[in-house]
Amino acid sequence: MPSPPGVPPFDKIYVIITWVSTGLWGMNTVIFAGVCYVLFMRPNSRMTRVILGGTSILLYLMITTHVALSLREELDAFVDVPPGSPPFYATLYYSQITAKYAIAKNLIYAIAVFIQDLVLIWRMYVVWTHNWKIIIIPLVVELAHTACSLTAICFGFVPGYTIQTPIVQVLATTVGWTIEIAVNVLVTGAIVGRLWYMGRRISFAESKGSIAITRPGIYLRTIFTIVESGALLVAVTISMLVLSHVGSPVGLPFMDVAIQVAALVPYLIVVRVGLGLTHALPNAYETYLQTISNEEGMTFRVNTFGTQSGGIDKAKIVPGGSPLSNSMTSQGNASLGDFRAADGPDTNV
Repeated sequence: MPSPPGVPPFDKIYVIITWVSTGLWGMNTVIFAGVCYVLFMRPNSRMTRVILGGTSILLYLMITTHVALSLREELDAFVDVPPGSPPFYATLYYSQITAKYAIAKNLIYAIAVFIQDLVLIWRMYVVWTHNWKIIIIPLVVELAHTACSLTAICFGFVPGYTIQTPIVQVLATTVGWTIEIAVNVLVTGAIVGRLWYMGRRISFAESKGSIAITRPGIYLRTIFTIVESGALLVAVTISMLVLSHVGSPVGLPFMDVAIQVAALVPYLIVVRVGLGLTHALPNAYETYLQTISNEEGMTFRVNTFGTQSGGIDKAKIVPGGSPLSNSMTSQGNASLGDFRAADGPDTNV
């Protein structure tokens, strides 16, 4: 059916988006089973199981509810049509953000993204040796992002407001999605930078004249996995932002896909790192590492190190270069069990 003048064909857009998001939900279901296996069937710290396990379950319940609401919307738009409705009733139905199911879906999306960002910030907190100061700014920015999203959703209770209303567009897209991109990029960068730094500290640790040389770039596989997985949500959010600014009607409906990706990102990190399904390093770099290892010759066992700023506390290095300690901190021990490196079963990041 043709849309009324000035109204985009939301009926066709939402049908396609619902099919895509339902397919992603099926993918999330399979990966969620892997998450449960990694977190609850394999050895992990209690904190890791509580935080990652709890948030993973909550995210799955939310994305499942979101898909169910999308399917319910299709019934209301195409099946349960009130008598005497115009032929383009489905388009008008989807254009109203005041519909109860639309408000519920937007609320679930905002909360799901908030949870995903909190998990990301928690990972940064763990990698930065439980330094609470490092997470103050990301938390404040994330709270501002969530406040903008919830404010835009509240306009759904005001009669006359639609997806095209300028204030809704500004809060939900220009401000909200821009902050979302910034949080994900900066926090992921902080995690990657810290892992790279810790890897270098392990690789070139020295103690009392004895040199312990481990594999260079020990955390590179984990770094690649974090960057690749996090880039999915950033790419989707940038796509929504661009589509919205060019005036495409697909921008806001694409949130149905974005919420599935918001759950997929932490799931992928847990499963890929936990099961060793990490990104293979480029062949040239693998050859480079082997060449260095051959030139360095044997490694030396060093039982303890003096604690240095940003260095290693009592890390043990064995021939072959696998660190057996999961303690890497400048002040005290910090468990980094959230990231389990794929380089070997005894290597924790």
